[in-house]
Parts: sequence; C-alpha cells; structure tokens
Amino acid sequence: MPGQPKETRSPFPTSTAEDVLSDAEKQPLLSARSAKSDRSCWWQTSSDSLEEFQEGPDEDEEWDSTAYDLSTVTSWHALFMLKRTAFNHSSLWKCFGCSMLLSTAVALVCFFVPNLVGFLNFEKLQKLSTFLNVFVGLMISFFLSSAMTRWYVCVNSFCELLDAVRTMQMTLIAVGAFGCQKERCDTVCRYGILSAWLLFLSLDAQTPGQKEASPLQIQEQTNGIWQQLETTRPHLFVPKEKTVLMQHQDSYALLWTWVASLIGRMAQDGDIPPMTSPTYGKLLTTIQQAYGCIRDTRGVLLIKSPFIFIHTLGVLVHTNNVLNAICFGLVLCASTTASLGASSLELADRKVRAKIYARLIMQLLVSMLGPVLYLAIFNVSVCVNQPFIYQEAKIPALRFLKFAELDLAGAAAIGNNPPSWGRPHFKKT
Repeated sequence: MPGQPKETRSPFPTSTAEDVLSDAEKQPLLSARSAKSDRSCWWQTSSDSLEEFQEGPDEDEEWDSTAYDLSTVTSWHALFMLKRTAFNHSSLWKCFGCSMLLSTAVALVCFFVPNLVGFLNFEKLQKLSTFLNVFVGLMISFFLSSAMTRWYVCVNSFCELLDAVRTMQMTLIAVGAFGCQKERCDTVCRYGILSAWLLFLSLDAQTPGQKEASPLQIQEQTNGIWQQLETTRPHLFVPKEKTVLMQHQDSYALLWTWVASLIGRMAQDGDIPPMTSPTYGKLLTTIQQAYGCIRDTRGVLLIKSPFIFIHTLGVLVHTNNVLNAICFGLVLCASTTASLGASSLELADRKVRAKIYARLIMQLLVSMLGPVLYLAIFNVSVCVNQPFIYQEAKIPALRFLKFAELDLAGAAAIGNNPPSWGRPHFKKT
C-alpha cells in the first residue's frame, strides 16, 4: 500500500479561495478600515501568491478515502471496481497465485504417486480447514472492528482539536477580547491551526514499517515538514517562531504552551477576565482538551496492536490458505483421475462426469475464494489500523483543516460586525 511521504501542495480548490476573496471585496459588510485589517489577518493570502498557493494537488496523491458515492457499492457495479480497493493490492494476488501453484503441485504429486492419496486423509484435512475458516473469520472480524474503532477515534480526536481552536475564538469574542486585543486573539487562533497543520504533516510523513529514526533522520524529517508548511501555509508563522519550533520534534504539542502563556499574559494585562475567574478556567480547560486530542491522535499511530497478536493472526490466515490449497489439490487429482478413468461416453458416464466437475467447482469456490476474501479483509484491517500511513484509508485531514480555516475566518468577520449592536470590549475593573 502506498505510504511514502509526498510533496504537499495546497489541498484547496481555486474556486473556493476566489469565492472567499470575492465575498470580502465585493460585499459592503465591513468598513474600509476593518476590511483592511481583515485582509492582513493570518487566514488571508495575497493576490500575488494566491494562484500558486491554490494549485490543486494530484488526484492520486491526495485522494480522499471518504469522498465516494454510497450508491456505487450497493449495485453490481462494485464487482468491477478495482481502483483504491482491497483487490488492487499486489500481495493479495501473489498469495492467490501461490495457492494455485501449490494446488497444482499437490495434484501432480498425488497423480503420479497414488499411494500418497491414501496417506493423506482428505476428510480430516477438510474438517481442519473448515474449522480454521470459521476461527480465522472470527479473529479477523475482531481485528477489523478494533481497526475501525481506532480509525474513528483518530478522526474524532483530530476534529476535536480543530473544535478547540474554534471554542477558543468564540470565548475570546464573547468576553470582548477581540474588541481590545484583536492581534493577540488572532495569534491564539493562528497557533491552534499551526498546531493542527504540524500534527498532520508529522503523521503524514510516516512510512510503512518505519523503525525508530536516528537524530539525523529526525532533523531531516523536521526540515521537510517545515518546508512543506512554508510552501502551503507560509502565513501561519513568522521566522522567529519557526526558529524556535524547529528545535523540537513535537512542536505541534508545544505550541499550546505558547497559547497558555499568551492567555495568561492577556489575563494579567486585563485583556480578558482575571485568572481567578471561571472564564479563565474555561480557556485553560480548552487548552488541556486540545493537548489531549493531540495525544489521542498521535497515539493511534505510535501505539500499534501487539506484534504477537498481529503475527499470530497473519500465520492463521496464511495457514488457512495453505490447507485449503492442499484440499483443492487433492480434489483436483481425484477429479482428474476419475474423469480420465471413464472411457465410455454413455449417458451414465456423462452424469458421473457432471458430478465430478460440479464437486471440483464447489471445492474451488470453498478452498480458493473464501481464503482470498479473508486475506482481503485482513489487508483492509491493516490499512485502517494506520489511518495516516496508507493512502486508501487516510482520514480526510486536509478537508477538515480547510473547513476549520474557513470557519475561523467567517466567525471573525461575523464577530467583528454585529448587525445591531456594538462589539463587546472587556474593560479593566
């Protein structure tokens, strides 16, 4: 499955960005002074860099695993879909080819060594393979359920991180901080979105089977992340902040320390209610929730299922494939021998041949199709278990970030321009 880090370009469509800018320029909602200040906010981009900034990514590089039409999988059209599905994985068909080769080899050996068929008790071997089919199916269902739970936990944690930024902005608007210290409030929101972008790029840079990186590799990965961020979102940081944050690997979590420090300073300067107030406690609780969301999102990638469980499950799946392939090889040998042994072409012989061929086809479906489906589900579970590594199961983090930035920009514009009352201004008591 593809999991290599990619060159990150802006995920936003050009039409969406143009609509945002046209709304800010054409609609007379703001005064000239406030419009000028809004264009200088961190979520706005200059018209000169807009065209380069909004270039859409390659479809294969930034494919959204959740952007699909459910009606396509409820019809027979799903049987002919291969792109971005579990059946487009090369390892699946390699295992299927190995099973077919093993069945053919068993059939040839049994055909030229007739005594071997009596030595291999076909009925007991088939009972064992049937038991394994049921047991493997049960184990895979548990693993798939656990993987989907981890996937949804990762999605919810990332969305709650963005919600924490939105909650901080809403609280600051409500207490009147935007009326007296708009620059500081914008900085709080900017740090929150910067934290989300750094978290996404850090997790997206992981590759399948990546071992513990050396300090040099960590530094190279950090430089690559900041280079991607400078290409896609250069307005989210200033050079001084970048210099400090690049010295730390988990800068996306440490950014919330700056947010907490800035909130404390605003309370000390009288920009927001004092530290002894419930409002200040709510802001700190939101910061703690954001850090908890980062921990949960990062933990899904860093904490994998125990190797002993995954290895045992993989051995069971492949052992089941081998036993079913052997069973099919024995049936293939018996069917071929019985078919070649009938020399007459009478009606009775044709009925015998029909039964032989029907048994062979049924054994093919049971011994080959079932294990292949189990292996496909196992591959799906492995992909879903790591939602930031495999492209086929990645969470739509780019779409979440886009909506969060647009939501913050819209909330700032609405909060600065109430319809029939003035903006709240927090005053020192």
